[in-house]
Amino acid sequence: MWTTLSILLAILIVVSAGMLTPTPIDWTPSYSKADPIPYGCTLLYGCFDEIFPGQTIHTESNTPYEHNFKNSEVYLSISEKFEPDLQSWNTLLGFADDGGTVFISSNDIAPMVLDSLHLKVKSTWTTADSIHIGLTAANLRADSMVVSRGEFYRYFVPDDGCKASVLGYRDHNTVNYLRIAVGGGWVYLHCNPYAFSNYLISEESTRRYAFSALSLLPQRTIVWDEYFKIGHRDQESYYRMVFRDARLRTAYYLILSIVVLFILFHRKRITRAMRVREPLKNTTVDFVQTVGRLYYEHRDSRSIIEKMIVHFQDYLRSTFYLRDVSLSRASAETVAAKAQKPLDEVRSLFANLQTLSAKTHPEDSDVRLVYEYIHEFKSGLQK
Repeated sequence: MWTTLSILLAILIVVSAGMLTPTPIDWTPSYSKADPIPYGCTLLYGCFDEIFPGQTIHTESNTPYEHNFKNSEVYLSISEKFEPDLQSWNTLLGFADDGGTVFISSNDIAPMVLDSLHLKVKSTWTTADSIHIGLTAANLRADSMVVSRGEFYRYFVPDDGCKASVLGYRDHNTVNYLRIAVGGGWVYLHCNPYAFSNYLISEESTRRYAFSALSLLPQRTIVWDEYFKIGHRDQESYYRMVFRDARLRTAYYLILSIVVLFILFHRKRITRAMRVREPLKNTTVDFVQTVGRLYYEHRDSRSIIEKMIVHFQDYLRSTFYLRDVSLSRASAETVAAKAQKPLDEVRSLFANLQTLSAKTHPEDSDVRLVYEYIHEFKSGLQK
């Protein structure tokens, strides 16, 4: 008992220590409106009334292929990876071609998307203490921002066939924001999504850049993408939700430990249950029914009649202890005496059976007659 209490006390101490430990900062680049973490987009989503005054904001958790786009909408996707399937990307291109607007900001844009827009993305590593990100519009140049960090970053390189306008730059020599004409609409591509994160929106000096970058979009209904976020929040499992929260994770391990201890110590007090063995099943009736259906399906009435008569003869031998039974007159007299039945009745039965067995092509009705003759004889014996 003392061993059990010691183990439970140790578990309680470990769990308490874990619960009192400060929760580490989650630097996951989710860019979701539901995540107040540094690389979430809770603050940006809450500022949409200021960026897009009077416009309706619609959250889309399904693929673009499943959304019914209208030309008066702006599809806005901010994610770490933008990897749509072919149907979804064709849907977005068709939406833009009909006059819609698509805005995509992502660190990792699928090659299929870049190839269709005649773009390439190159990467480089910078160890500079600060990074300058700005916009090309004369009235927005003052809204540039300086980020104090070195990192591995990407930038766009348009091909010769690309119909793109440069809207933004990075360190004055690389392009990070483009607008591409697609039919009657536009596709905006941006490759620095962290500029729209809570981490930078929370600061006044860096917030203006995000607001200005989005102000270049038309004032229309906003379709906010939640599908291309990390984990696809609407599809995540209960386990992922539990393990994402430190308190729920601690409670889960505590419950699991208690259950394991209960099983280990409680099993010693339980008598092993006796296994119940089912009695062997009598399948004789099933076998007879199966064979009967087989004969009936083949319509071999002559063979059925012969087997019924043979079985009847075997029944007479075993019931009345006879050495040999045939359908002759002598056998009829013996059976009549043993069964205590009128001789004429037994002779009539044997004669009818001989007549039916002699038929070359008996019908189903003949089989029924044989059954009725034999059944009537046996029923008389039981009485």
